[in-house]
Amino acid sequence: MRRWEGRPKTPPFKWGDEGEILPPHNTWLLELDLKAEGFGAFYDQDMINADPTVVDTDLAKTKEILIEYAGAMQVGL
Repeated sequence: MRRWEGRPKTPPFKWGDEGEILPPHNTWLLELDLKAEGFGAFYDQDMINADPTVVDTDLAKTKEILIEYAGAMQVGL
């Protein structure tokens, strides 16, 4: 396993008239793969047997919610 395997890509530096152009603040979250981070292990095998798509569907919805509320969560609201 490589040291940086599975981590978000580092955005390249870009320069504009006023200096560095920064990537969106939530790039790390947009690139986050909850399944690759091991969150799929939290699901009961009986749930998976009943609906094989439950992990992907649920983790996708979880990521949507994280993206929607990440700003408020980061400032502690």
